Amino acid sequence: MGKRDVEASEVTVSIVGGGSVATSWCYHFVQELATHPERARGLTLRIHEPRERVGRGVAYADDLQSNLLNVTVGAMSVAGDDKMHFKRWLDAKGIGSFAERRIESSSFVSRELFGRYLEHVFDEAVATAVALGANVVRVHDAVISLNRAEDSRWTLQGAGGGSWKADRVVLAVGNLRSTRFEHIEPAASYAPTPYPTKSLLDGVGVDARIGILGTSLSAVDAIVGLLARGHRGPIYAVSRNGRLPSVRGLLNPPLALRSLVRDALVERKRLSQKMTLEEVFNLIRLELVAAHGAGSDAESLHQIAFDVPDPAEYLDREIEIARTQPRVWQAVANALNSCVDLAWDVLDREGRQRFEQEWRPSWMARRVSFPLENALILRAMLEDGRLEVRRGFESVVSLPGGGYSIRLSSSTGEPEALQVDALVDATGFSTDVTKSDSLLVKGMLASGLAVADPFGGIRVDFDSGAVLGASDNVEPTITVLGSLAAGTYFWTNAMEVNARLAMNQARALSKDLGRVLLMS
Repeated sequence: MGKRDVEASEVTVSIVGGGSVATSWCYHFVQELATHPERARGLTLRIHEPRERVGRGVAYADDLQSNLLNVTVGAMSVAGDDKMHFKRWLDAKGIGSFAERRIESSSFVSRELFGRYLEHVFDEAVATAVALGANVVRVHDAVISLNRAEDSRWTLQGAGGGSWKADRVVLAVGNLRSTRFEHIEPAASYAPTPYPTKSLLDGVGVDARIGILGTSLSAVDAIVGLLARGHRGPIYAVSRNGRLPSVRGLLNPPLALRSLVRDALVERKRLSQKMTLEEVFNLIRLELVAAHGAGSDAESLHQIAFDVPDPAEYLDREIEIARTQPRVWQAVANALNSCVDLAWDVLDREGRQRFEQEWRPSWMARRVSFPLENALILRAMLEDGRLEVRRGFESVVSLPGGGYSIRLSSSTGEPEALQVDALVDATGFSTDVTKSDSLLVKGMLASGLAVADPFGGIRVDFDSGAVLGASDNVEPTITVLGSLAAGTYFWTNAMEVNARLAMNQARALSKDLGRVLLMS
């Protein structure tokens, strides 16, 4: 760190962001302080978050009960080493049912409920840190710039004009706003995000024709949310491939990867050797074979990845399979969360590029499944004609008299124009920092403090999470979490992965503080 670190009381840590990943980092860091209370002496933790409350972020804000998590209760947690943390919190609070069903580890509950949990975890972490002697400061402002000060510390500038100094900075800024449809003018009939669904397209008539840009998880949330709010008009969900997500199997077995997968990845990492895409796929294939057992039937991975059947037929099949048989490929995919970042790290550049070009659309459409409850809603809407899922999306424009025209390609070669009264961008967040409108990110790139990663976010040192600058230098006093590190850790939209990375970074910083104390 720097000369100032001779005295532990002079250490200030700024956490930029107040969503789920920042909360996970705070939880783990304070856990370390509780184990080593001497490290809290005089320490200042400063949380920069413009929203009134810390914990929820955008993803888990107050919302309709129909806006469900896409991960089960037993797999959602701020703790990187304790998947049941959320479930135990529910039990401790006496929250035993949701939507008139008993909450089990395999249950899906609302995002809003998980947001309540996040707020509680953050508040408890703050109380513990203060009790240990640390100073915790809330800054209700967004950070718009980060620059090296003359004393080698960092100066953080706020949108409201405030300025703060810090010795260490943790960037957990959340998802960057999508800029795919910047040409669409802001209007009451256009929602740049589906969230929160409780206020989605307020003021638009219940019989309006609505276009949903996207057919993935965010699109499902938008469709279900509109229905829950009483919308009666037709809804058109469009994307390039028209793929709906897979449905989470009710009978999926608990599964952990065999040690040979991690051992193979760790060995390649140790030797600084890369793997081809075929080698990584072969490891996964071996796990699928081992999980199924000799002679058992498996769902066709080629069919799962590449077939795009009629949406109603697809949901019929998905619902039937989800209800009647274990989906072992889903269990293996979930188990991969334990080392998916390591697999991405040892994958060679050509393999990364091929994955991005050939496999990412399939991965994104199938990897994260959605609850059976919502699948049943979508199927009913498809059957009665209230919902259409279309492929071939090309572009969208605003119409002079109001409304929007969505251009779709067709098998005949003649494009089709689909006209709607209102529009929702449900294509998800962006990881392309070169197109980000974030002043903080733009400033870091312009100064050379950060460099865009070709696979998303900014370049980050895999082992430490520290920023890699323009000269390929590691800046150990700035670490990165969440989608801003997507190019390094790949699956940064999974809470399980983010919590593990937050745990590792928090523990590493705590150890640094311990070393400072030993030297003082």
